[in-house]
Amino acid sequence: MRDYLKIGKTSDILISIVTIFLLINSSLAYILYSNHNKLIAEVELINHAGIVRGSIQRLSKLSLSECNNNCKRIQLATDKTIQKISYVMQEEGMQSRYDSNYLEELSLLINEWNNLKGLILAYSEKPSAVLYQNIIASSEQCWQIANTTVLLAQLSVQNKIASTSFTYFLIMALNLLNAFIVITLLITNVRNKLEHDVVHDPLTGVFNRNAYENFLFQEIQRGNRYNRVFSLLLFDIDDLKVINDTRGHKVGDNLICNITDMVKSSLRKSDEIFRIGGDEFAVILPETDRYHAKQLSLKILNDLNSLSDKSNINTVSIGIADNNQISERHDLFEIADQALYMAKKNGKNQVEIYKPDFNQTEDNVVDFRKN
Repeated sequence: MRDYLKIGKTSDILISIVTIFLLINSSLAYILYSNHNKLIAEVELINHAGIVRGSIQRLSKLSLSECNNNCKRIQLATDKTIQKISYVMQEEGMQSRYDSNYLEELSLLINEWNNLKGLILAYSEKPSAVLYQNIIASSEQCWQIANTTVLLAQLSVQNKIASTSFTYFLIMALNLLNAFIVITLLITNVRNKLEHDVVHDPLTGVFNRNAYENFLFQEIQRGNRYNRVFSLLLFDIDDLKVINDTRGHKVGDNLICNITDMVKSSLRKSDEIFRIGGDEFAVILPETDRYHAKQLSLKILNDLNSLSDKSNINTVSIGIADNNQISERHDLFEIADQALYMAKKNGKNQVEIYKPDFNQTEDNVVDFRKN
């Protein structure tokens, strides 16, 4: 059960991390999208300011040479470009999006353009040396403002490109980090699940025979090294085959699970229960000799008998042995199994402790029906 909780916890962490990264990436993607739109607007302003800058020189030159038809065409085209600049400057959030110097230069460009148009109109109606000089000075001033506007816009675009590039690479890095964490957690989760399934019984959730063999070996090693005692209980469910044949295997499976839960509730945290066969279970009790194990077994029988008539619970037979009775690893199972056999032979629903020579039971044989 503890392993299942670990697996569930890993899944919760995985979902949380993916959700957090999705929120972060969504925010960064929105920033990237906003910067992209700002870049497009500023590139358009650069183009508009560049058109005005080029048109000023041509218009001034043609105006002074009295080429009125071309002047009108250039002036109309430039007016449209200036109108586009004015429209952009009136957009909501313009003040927060652009540098104040840049906006000031755009305003100066619009004003100086209007001044230049007035001088050109006056010169076309009544040429004079003063107007001639004023047109040259105004066109020069207008060109310089347009040039400064273009340079400021280019710097702004460069900064936004750098910011956009950083945001883009940050998103890529976060996605890679997210993928790495997700893959790592998935591998960990799958590995934990596989490791859990290898040593756990799928029906009851307790340890299986593979885990029993390893745990028993470790307990025997510990007992030999530190001279510590432990007991092995073997029990199986009485008349389970009859229940399966008469009431169905689903009822039998529920019975197995209910009895397993009952036995588990009677054990200490240091004790372990294993399903080693269809209806056969083993319980390893560290720091417990066979006589104290008998007391626990009696309690288990008492609990099962008190519920057998009220719910889907049946009686069990229990065989007991401890490591003081053995010289070899597999002897312990054989002794406990012989004790279980004797419990079955003597009428079931009882506890038996067997001697190592397999020939006689100890005086501490307990028949639950006689208690």
